[in-house]
Amino acid sequence: MVRSLALAQSKDNKTEPFVLYGKTNEKAHKDQVECDIVVHHVPVSSGYDVSPLAAYRIIRLFRQVDVLHFHYFSPMYAMCAMICRKPTIYTFHGNFGILRKKTIKDYVKRFVIKYFIRKSVDVVTYNSNFTKKCAEHIYSICNVKTMVIYNGLNIEDISGSADCLPNDVKAQFGNKFVVGACGRLVKIKRIDRLIDAFAAFKDKKSDVALIIVGDGPLRDRLENQIRMRGLSDTARIVGFQRNVFDYEAMFNVCAIPSSGEAFGLVALEALAMGKPAIVFDDGGGLVEIITGGNPADIVSSVEELTERLEAYYAKRHKMSDEAQRLRSHAGNFHIKKAAGKFLEAYDCALASSASGTSNMDKRA
Repeated sequence: MVRSLALAQSKDNKTEPFVLYGKTNEKAHKDQVECDIVVHHVPVSSGYDVSPLAAYRIIRLFRQVDVLHFHYFSPMYAMCAMICRKPTIYTFHGNFGILRKKTIKDYVKRFVIKYFIRKSVDVVTYNSNFTKKCAEHIYSICNVKTMVIYNGLNIEDISGSADCLPNDVKAQFGNKFVVGACGRLVKIKRIDRLIDAFAAFKDKKSDVALIIVGDGPLRDRLENQIRMRGLSDTARIVGFQRNVFDYEAMFNVCAIPSSGEAFGLVALEALAMGKPAIVFDDGGGLVEIITGGNPADIVSSVEELTERLEAYYAKRHKMSDEAQRLRSHAGNFHIKKAAGKFLEAYDCALASSASGTSNMDKRA
């Protein structure tokens, strides 16, 4: 998301972005060389490190820009921002650990974020209304300008081909109606709901399959659920895959059974490829993506998910008619629109900060 945003900003002639990474990595180098994004690295092995040398380098970089835009929280970066007193945007992308047991570290981090926002942040943005509701409850955010700016994608870059998949995958699933899911195998993703729905959907069908792309701590439990439901021949967890779009190209339907998802780029990717995306009504930001497309694809139970799969299976030979409409809806979340909204947020930050005034030629 941040990479796509920086690319879009670098092309709009109104914003000159550079990206600061806390660690050097191959992808960051590729961004700089191939995408003409200015990238800086200040090695910080942990967000909680306190290094005078790193702080000095960060402060020097921060003083070169007009607006600071934070996409995650680090006490080191926050401290440097408070020293520089630059107009500051803080974006919540979710990841509140809603289903995870809280530790003392979590509560300390919440307190520090609340202090940073109250003292130094001019505009807070959220990637969905669901994220906004959660963040405002957790951090008691008030007396600061807030905006909901949905995540975006460079829609033109979303493409894949099932021909590029391994031969064993093509042989097993190539001629079947494929229900697919992508994501980390963690509790919030609720892949168990999809397996249960697929087990009911598969009954008396020999031409359907389930592919789950992703890995995580629940993989063994989910594979055991697949065996217990008698789905070993038709359902498969293929693990983490770099060419995820090639797998999505094989899907007939993408099912995203998450509960409390902050946004859900996987749903947007599916729509951009012309694939229906079915979500649950407790799916958080996912619901906001699907509402404007096909509200019937928002279900409230495993039984309703099974019914939607049945509906798409019944019209499986005519689904291409709907693909263009889904791609058109995905265009509402183009990264260019997000970049334009963030430009408005930068103007707001500049206007509300005592150190600057609004202008249209800024670096962030």
